[in-house]
Amino acid sequence: MLNIPKFNKYQLTEYLPERKNKDRQTYFSLYYQKHREKLLTKRKNRYLNQKSLLWSNFFTCKKPWCYTCIQYGIKETEYKFCGENCSVKYWITIYAKICGRKEKERDLKEREKVKKERESVEQFSPHTRVDILNSPHTPANRLHVCVKNSFFLFNIDQGEQNKQERRKRKDQAWRRLATKGKIAQTSGYNLPTHREKRSIEGLLKQYGEFSYLTGKPLGNYYLSTLDVDLRKVEFPEKMIVRLEKIVECLLNSLRVSYDKTKKGLHVDILTPEPLPNEIIYYQGWGKTWNVGSIQSKGKYVVGEDKEKEFIDRGKWYWKVDRNEEIRDKLSKFLFMMGKGQNEAKEVINLSPNFKKINWIAQQIKRAIQAKILNIRKTGLTDLLKIFYLNQKTQKTGYFLLNTYQRAEALPSLSVGSVRSMLLVNGHKHAFFSRMRL
Repeated sequence: MLNIPKFNKYQLTEYLPERKNKDRQTYFSLYYQKHREKLLTKRKNRYLNQKSLLWSNFFTCKKPWCYTCIQYGIKETEYKFCGENCSVKYWITIYAKICGRKEKERDLKEREKVKKERESVEQFSPHTRVDILNSPHTPANRLHVCVKNSFFLFNIDQGEQNKQERRKRKDQAWRRLATKGKIAQTSGYNLPTHREKRSIEGLLKQYGEFSYLTGKPLGNYYLSTLDVDLRKVEFPEKMIVRLEKIVECLLNSLRVSYDKTKKGLHVDILTPEPLPNEIIYYQGWGKTWNVGSIQSKGKYVVGEDKEKEFIDRGKWYWKVDRNEEIRDKLSKFLFMMGKGQNEAKEVINLSPNFKKINWIAQQIKRAIQAKILNIRKTGLTDLLKIFYLNQKTQKTGYFLLNTYQRAEALPSLSVGSVRSMLLVNGHKHAFFSRMRL
């Protein structure tokens, strides 16, 4: 049979004469051989006139601007150049180099990934891999079983793998420290000559835990640790709930992994310069509380024990370009830093972000003791407007009462009665929250 090239039958309508031969295949093949040059030139001209001159057929991005092209009348949608020194042509060469470099990097990463997988299989059973998996005489069902079993053997949890890689990166003899019950078992660990010869596995076997020295270099940065205590004995229960919510918001904004401890959590920090050892305070419930610290030079934190758990949430470290970013970030979440309470308050009072957030938190809710003057209906059926006289300031005002609060609160809010209540300030109006005892 003849090898008939593919072509569009609608392109031949103006050339086709009357069909005399009933054999369709022979008829079209003979016609194509006869008018081949004419058909090819027409296709080429049509492609050049319609498609090759459009910029969108070559690139998805917008065409760069060229002053010479505009003077020549070349449109932004056309795939044309004003000359060899055209800025658009120069941009295309740069774009091609970048794309080619990215494709090469992507190919290298894929090759390295395949090599690691092959090395892991060879370390486990090299002879079985060569004899069974790569044998041409292996049945198809047997080969499927072997691949399936090897998949389950090497399918390690991604979180555990990240934990092991993170531990290897911080594992150096001058950073390791033997501890038992969070107490150092070797003296002179702050000296520059300190070296721990025992491995992590040996320390875990002997003491059940090991620690890392903080404030030491890790690459071009210095490694410190943010230690936050959320659950202390002296903390009120409501304060613990509030701290957990604040820290969760902080972790969501950082998108960083952390170590969950018995009382709180540890977050590794990378800074260009060593951080000072400071205490973290939280002000609330009529008191300033010590809720954590920055562990840096001369300090250490537990690396792994029975109560510590690694939570993988993306990045391994909280990396900053300036040391001041740590204080600014924590102040946005109502945390104060300093070597003492007075120093922390003085520094935080200079921060405009902390002032604004603290003012908003204080203005949202307010407690008053007021005398009820009048109760009126509003244009909305689900709201009542209640006028009152503040007993402390002797100023009048009003607040809104919702329908779901009427059954419990309205009998107590009779005209002429004096009540102590909690109001929530909105953008324009104040709303009733609850009665105070």
